[in-house]
Amino acid sequence: MGRSLVQEARAWNGVQIIAIRRIISR
Repeated sequence: MGRSLVQEARAWNGVQIIAIRRIISR
């Protein structure tokens, strides 16, 4: 157990980065 948390955290980080990049691009 614990792998799910790591994967979720990585996915969340990617989503946050994409959202920030999209906001900056605007």
